[in-house]
Amino acid sequence: MESLYHHIFLRARFISIARRVTVNPPILIKILWWLLFGVCLAYAAFALDMFRIELMSLLDCPLEGEAKERSASVPFLIHSLLGAIGLVAGALQFNPYRKNKCSLSHRLVGWTYLIAIWGTSLSGLWSAIYFDVPLLAKVIFWFIGFWWFFATTCAYWQIRNHRVLIHRNWMIRSFAISLFFISFPIWVPALQTILSSQLAWPLGLFLAGSINAMVAEALIYRLNGSHPFLEMTNDDTDLSLIR
Repeated sequence: MESLYHHIFLRARFISIARRVTVNPPILIKILWWLLFGVCLAYAAFALDMFRIELMSLLDCPLEGEAKERSASVPFLIHSLLGAIGLVAGALQFNPYRKNKCSLSHRLVGWTYLIAIWGTSLSGLWSAIYFDVPLLAKVIFWFIGFWWFFATTCAYWQIRNHRVLIHRNWMIRSFAISLFFISFPIWVPALQTILSSQLAWPLGLFLAGSINAMVAEALIYRLNGSHPFLEMTNDDTDLSLIR
């Protein structure tokens, strides 16, 4: 009976915190979110088109576009399809219009993001073996894939333990890696105009990953306020931490 009361008490604190994490956002935050959501939708559409072309190639059907020869077509199909879903679901998780962070819709979108990113990161690790890029670029892809899976799993584990604020921090890190797959196709072609592909690929991947990570950590620091090292504490359920 005591454990039941303890569970109910923890659940009540969890819901109270989740509802107070989201405050009424300023108009600039809403505009930035719409821009982010639009970019994620556009890139998701691009990923789905890659999925369509690759699937048609795998089935030996007539193509309107061209599919690259791959030794890992099925993992790449999974990677592109789930990646598109994960991008849109991740953007929806940070929707500033949602007032209740413990709502059913938030949890359903969260589960969608979790499953999509787990599948995308693991299939990406296999697909990267066959990417036509320098070896150092493959190593960076593998590192990003492992970190992506780890950050997403940490976010899931923290919310399972009702640590809402730390869960939010790891979700920011995870989604920053999701956005890596939007930023690196910008960095790599830009660097290829002045460098060889052997240098442009690893440098572009490094810049895309490191800049995204720094922006994520800066945002986490700003949101945590006077408690930048929240992960080092044993409990984040003190309401005084919520800004």
